[in-house]
Amino acid sequence: MLYFKPEFRGEQSEILNVVDAEGSAVGFISSVFKENKDLYIMGQLEKEGEKQNFIDIVSAYVTGMKKSTLGDGETEPSFISISAENGLI
Repeated sequence: MLYFKPEFRGEQSEILNVVDAEGSAVGFISSVFKENKDLYIMGQLEKEGEKQNFIDIVSAYVTGMKKSTLGDGETEPSFISISAENGLI
């Protein structure tokens, strides 16, 4: 099981550490958003054994950020980096 641990939160940006049940950081996700509906999200996983858990928690986060920033009908592609792998979510 993975959890978000807030690192920084500003009016238009945030950084969340992704931690495991023991509280050890296994990755991060950061987002920057503007009033004109620009949204940039970057995530990185360092512990490949948590790949599916990372994808699950980050996918839910990205979906929520897209809805809150872009609206329900808008879809923008999102990319996620898992160690040396890259994927579209």
